[in-house]
Amino acid sequence: MKGDGNLTQGEDIADNGGLREAFFAYQKWAANNKNVDNRLPGLQKYSSEQLFFINYAKSWCIKMTNAHALNRLRTDVHSLGPTSNRAWRMTDPLKPYSSELSIMLIEASVLRAYTDIFPVLM
Repeated sequence: MKGDGNLTQGEDIADNGGLREAFFAYQKWAANNKNVDNRLPGLQKYSSEQLFFINYAKSWCIKMTNAHALNRLRTDVHSLGPTSNRAWRMTDPLKPYSSELSIMLIEASVLRAYTDIFPVLM
């Protein structure tokens, strides 16, 4: 299934700008927070920047019926979630600012695993 980029362009731009500003704000906060490197068990292998992007990406971990997806493709101004790799597309412009992001994108299985563990059926 392929969406209409003209229909979703405004929201895609807003998503990208919002993510960029949130990432810059996070970096500023992290620079002044001595506990930024504390990790929960099982997450020690990820840096604080990687966890920021994992948290962003998990918001797009949804499952939906084909009929619902088709309806959204035709009518919704928001791009589909993981079926169109929305989480990864929004991070492309941030690659110059984060080597951690580039490393994490190689580990895209994290998003797929999270989707399998915490699915949301629409």
